[in-house]
Amino acid sequence: MTTDSLSERTLVRAALEGLFSGDQRAAAHSLAAQARFETVGEGQVLMAEGAAADDLFVLCAGRLHVYGRDGSGALGLVASIEQAGQVVGEQAFIDDRKFRNATLIALQSGRVARIPGDAFREHLARDQAALARLSAIGTRQLEHRLSALALELDDSLGAALSQSAPRARQFDAGESLFTAGEPALHAFLIVSGQIGLINPHNGKTEARLGRGLTLGVDAMASGGEHPLNAVALEPSEV
Repeated sequence: MTTDSLSERTLVRAALEGLFSGDQRAAAHSLAAQARFETVGEGQVLMAEGAAADDLFVLCAGRLHVYGRDGSGALGLVASIEQAGQVVGEQAFIDDRKFRNATLIALQSGRVARIPGDAFREHLARDQAALARLSAIGTRQLEHRLSALALELDDSLGAALSQSAPRARQFDAGESLFTAGEPALHAFLIVSGQIGLINPHNGKTEARLGRGLTLGVDAMASGGEHPLNAVALEPSEV
């Protein structure tokens, strides 16, 4: 093992120690020992939105960008990862999530460590405090997006959105979010993927909605029912 690889493994271990509780930090040592280090080239895609989650990453050197796709399929920048030791992709292994909600691309050549996702999930299941902490981070990320959305909504709807913490849920392609005639008890913000609004009478797709767009806002604000069926057209998170 070279000095550089020793240094990188130490960096990864320290990054993972920050995720786990004090009495569970042996998990960080175990995961760091399983890390696979690789050099990435400019423009290389490390993970793709909608793909099954396999590994999480620790940035060792370089710069990564996180992108999400809008309804037209165009990529939009969500975050820039520049600090060595930052962990990326861990949210895909929380709760019952199964796939990526963003695309990760190397902006320049660099080095990353890949941590096996199955092993990470197993350790996380034994550390409820760490699981709660990472879930809270995910919730704050959703709240940040919702706070921007609330600025565009009237006061009553903004108040309704703030009554409870947002909760992310993933839907497989073809899975229903809600059906026409159901009471609109929630508003939805699309985090990733694409949702189709289907006319229940003729089966026609009235609209295709992507990241950053909302569902059920008007119906919830009026206390009414959903007028259309909502179905995930591809793996999606809302």
